[in-house]
Amino acid sequence: MTADIRNERHTPWWLKHLDALVKGLLAALVLAVVAIGVCDRLTAGWQRTDPEVTALAAAATPQDFEAIVIRNSKADETSRLPAPENLQIWPLRTQMFIDSLVLEPAYGGLLLLTLLALRRRTRGPAAAGWDWPLQGACLLLACGVMCDLAENGMVIRAAEDGLHCLLAQGTVDDVHLATQLKWGFLGAALASTGLLARRVPSFASTRALRIGSWAAIAVAPLAAVQCVRISFGADVDQVLQAALGLAFLIALVAFGVALRHAGGDRPHGADVPDD
Repeated sequence: MTADIRNERHTPWWLKHLDALVKGLLAALVLAVVAIGVCDRLTAGWQRTDPEVTALAAAATPQDFEAIVIRNSKADETSRLPAPENLQIWPLRTQMFIDSLVLEPAYGGLLLLTLLALRRRTRGPAAAGWDWPLQGACLLLACGVMCDLAENGMVIRAAEDGLHCLLAQGTVDDVHLATQLKWGFLGAALASTGLLARRVPSFASTRALRIGSWAAIAVAPLAAVQCVRISFGADVDQVLQAALGLAFLIALVAFGVALRHAGGDRPHGADVPDD
């Protein structure tokens, strides 16, 4: 009885509410993906001819960026002239709003909970040396989410400048850099999480986590290719973009399913309180 009370007292808050947290984050993830898809289908603009932010990030010059913005902007049907005041980028704004406030917290939260669950299984003398890799993965994840948020703001600002033909080469370069840093950090974070998940005792035995770990590891080379293509100003590869998004989504859903079965497991190693 005393041991149960002590364990309950030292149980971290996120573990007590793990099932509810995972359900909420998975629901937010699905809602964001569906909402962005619905936004694309209900508007005559973005993603009809170019894959939204990826196409903008791959634009090598302000002229290319402006052409994508004007071509995909939803024009006022009462006007025949593509003047800036007759063009609207609210579909892009809506997507960036959903991405920043729903999608990014959802995938960031799921990956953070996965890393916390991995750390819970690596407590005690038998798991010496695990703290630095896990903390490094958390740092990579935080940097990736922050770069994703920054990229959204930069794209909107650049699109506004592009509508008025005020876009500078430096702004386009900043969008390129933010996109490359985002995929670089997120690819490294997912690969680290996948590799750590496969090595943690008892956690890597679940089928969902095995699928998630392999999908997470696959994100790294796809993200690296994406960064290289952006750096050279290559056209958007629809197959690469679809494969990257699919691997990312499979990893997140698989990690979420694995977490729902992980709440009551004991840490690997000595019986020590959790932080």
